[in-house]
Amino acid sequence: MGCNLINCLYYLADGMKKSAAIEGTGILILLGFMLLNLRGLLELPKVLSILFVNLHSLSLCYVEGTRQGAYLYLFPFVMAMIFFLRVRKNNAMVTAFVVGTTLNLLSIVLFFPYQAAYEPVADVLANNHLLLNIIINFVLVIVFFFVVLRLLDAKERKNKSEQKFTDTILNTSLDAVFVVDPVKARIHQYNDKAAELFALETFDKKRPSYTVAEVLGEKMYHQIGAIGDGGGDWQGDISFYRRSKPSFHGFVSIVSFEYSDQQFVKASILDITSLKLAEFETLQAKEKAEKAAATKARFMSNMSHELRTPLNAIIGTAHLLIQDHETLQGSEHFQVLKDSSEHMLQLVNAVLDFSKLDEGKLEFIHESFELDRTLQQAVDSFATVVQQKNIRLVLEADRLPGGRKVVGDEMRLKQVLLNLLSNAIKFTEEGTVTLKTRIGDMSESGAEIYFAVIDTGIGIPEEKQHMIFDSFTQADAETTRKYGGSGLGLSICRELVRRMGGDLRVGSAPETGSVFYFTALSSIRAAGDHCEQGEAPWVAAAGWSEDPAG
Repeated sequence: MGCNLINCLYYLADGMKKSAAIEGTGILILLGFMLLNLRGLLELPKVLSILFVNLHSLSLCYVEGTRQGAYLYLFPFVMAMIFFLRVRKNNAMVTAFVVGTTLNLLSIVLFFPYQAAYEPVADVLANNHLLLNIIINFVLVIVFFFVVLRLLDAKERKNKSEQKFTDTILNTSLDAVFVVDPVKARIHQYNDKAAELFALETFDKKRPSYTVAEVLGEKMYHQIGAIGDGGGDWQGDISFYRRSKPSFHGFVSIVSFEYSDQQFVKASILDITSLKLAEFETLQAKEKAEKAAATKARFMSNMSHELRTPLNAIIGTAHLLIQDHETLQGSEHFQVLKDSSEHMLQLVNAVLDFSKLDEGKLEFIHESFELDRTLQQAVDSFATVVQQKNIRLVLEADRLPGGRKVVGDEMRLKQVLLNLLSNAIKFTEEGTVTLKTRIGDMSESGAEIYFAVIDTGIGIPEEKQHMIFDSFTQADAETTRKYGGSGLGLSICRELVRRMGGDLRVGSAPETGSVFYFTALSSIRAAGDHCEQGEAPWVAAAGWSEDPAG
């Protein structure tokens, strides 16, 4: 447009009105192309501008002849077409326009008159216009080459930056990365980690490429071929065998991508040999631990059964001696024998229960039973003990309406309550131990039943409350020395409650007392109904707390 404006002004100054009109029309047309370009129409102005330049040169040469050199504008324009149009995407179009422009140039030079009769001018003016066209086209060529060189330089810098960026990403990766041409099944590029892992030379474009099969093996060759055929991305474990190094196990991720209109496949390989060895060693250790645990469980179970036989004989003989010799009841040594043997039997029973729980062999039954009677039996079991210690044992129990029964494992519930009551009485020197139950939400077929054992005993510090449910653990050594016990009772109780689906919890404060509590969601039956086979027993869950002071 700038060249057209210069020529238009020059033609007007020399009185060449027809040529000036052609140049002026060309400026308006080019301005229209610019407006189309600004509106986002890019391809149409390109095509129209090519046609315009050819028609513009043809019109000027037809009006004023060829001696003024108007056709010279076609030379830089052809160069611009070759460099600025997208040659790869529109190769056929560029070729057609270059050929068409060349034929147009030849037709102008060969067939148009040297001096036309439509715009006759003096030789001096014609020479001046020729010089002007030569100078303008020379400047255009210089500007064009300057712009092209700048563009090429910028492109080279961008390519180097992209190459550096790619090399940085590839060569700082912990994975071995291969870029593969799936059609030729050859490795297009690989990073330093790949060279190290597979004992290859550092990647060099000048060196002949490796085949996929010779470096990565047949399995990778077939997997990459399947992805190259549109099989989708793939991840998995593959064992790799190397010529000069031991084999290794790798986690492989294969994805396909497109670059410069060509399909490639990227294979990332992470050496997980150490992880596999660690996994294998862990499995071996797990098997050994399971065997050791099974051996320990069998030993504990067998020893518990073996110990119960002589202990039962000792306890039975002691009772027979008491019946035959009443004077032995007051003997201190005989009382020690009796108490020690009974304590030993309780310990053996606890170990046996713990062993069964540990093995998962403790079964739960579910049948209807009267909850009131079970609670009363649990309280009555400690009547003599609380009388000797001069403390109160209180039962506060809500009753199920209509004489209904609950469905569950009566023996295991009683075992939990007896253990909790035994602990509460043992650690309470004065005051009250309370077994409390409350009926919560109730329907025709089920009810929430809250259980709590509350005492006014020595209490448990908050920082040690998490320890008391661990096996063979009590709050501190002084407690063990003074009160005795194996530390298994609460552990068994929590596990029993957990097997019923819930969680036994504790609230306590030193010198104030403790409360152990849990919630049972139980099926209920009317009096006289039988529990159907397969009916679910109650499910226990934590859900109630009370001030330990009661």
